[in-house]
Amino acid sequence: RAEWRDALLDAAVPAGPVQTIAEAFSLAQALGLDVVDETDGVRTVRFPAHLSETPAAVRRRPPELDEHAGELRRG
Repeated sequence: RAEWRDALLDAAVPAGPVQTIAEAFSLAQALGLDVVDETDGVRTVRFPAHLSETPAAVRRRPPELDEHAGELRRG
């Protein structure tokens, strides 16, 4: 990865490292960032920005697969 990044940067092409999910979470943890939220036993990634006037909040868990399918079909 470093070889490609260096070649792109040498050619004046904006480039940076692309991390795996595991690497991204490891880096966030090393930086002391709290990036995971848990609601009703479901872990999700927190909203990435902190908004002072309208803070993001998870109010309920995401639905299970097809959890609301019947309601949607009935319209």
